[in-house]
Amino acid sequence: WGEKDVIPYDQPEIDFALYMLANAYARGEGATKDEEVAFDLYQESAENGYVAAQERLGNCYLLGKGVEKDLVESAKWYQKAANNGDSIAQLNLGDCYFNGRGLTQDYRQAFIWYEKSANSGFSVANYRLGEMYVKGLGVKKDDFKAFDFYLKAAEQGFSVGCLAVSDCYADGKGVPQDLEIARTWYQKAADAGYAPYRAWANPKNG
Repeated sequence: WGEKDVIPYDQPEIDFALYMLANAYARGEGATKDEEVAFDLYQESAENGYVAAQERLGNCYLLGKGVEKDLVESAKWYQKAANNGDSIAQLNLGDCYFNGRGLTQDYRQAFIWYEKSANSGFSVANYRLGEMYVKGLGVKKDDFKAFDFYLKAAEQGFSVGCLAVSDCYADGKGVPQDLEIARTWYQKAADAGYAPYRAWANPKNG
């Protein structure tokens, strides 16, 4: 083939291919598992601006996958991906601020990033917002708003959110107390595989 026969590819297509190849090496699917190779591929794609790869690179630094663990670098890449609209990265960045992981602890910033993630429809972020309203972290304590966010998470199928909603109904926090509704949501949490013991969950106890 001559030079004119080479098929040109757009850079986004190349970056996507690098990302998918990195996934294959990271998971050992279609390729021999090699976390260092996966990291190098994620990094190349991320540095070219591919958002999903930026989020994965944050994970690599967080967990020490294919590279030495570095919480500051992890937060940096989550920040890049979050700024580019990745809802998972926005949640992870919120966690960084909440826990002081690679960044100075800042509950208000954590709330802001959880909110951005929740606005993209991410159930875990809705649950996190509920927790912040319950505890008054980064925002004024408000059981009613906490319930609203727990309910959003629960309605999106998040099992921990279902349990939180059931607890709200059982305790009458943010909503009128109603043990029957509490048990309904508890059962939904149980069906999703998450149901720590609650004495009131048994009708014989209430």
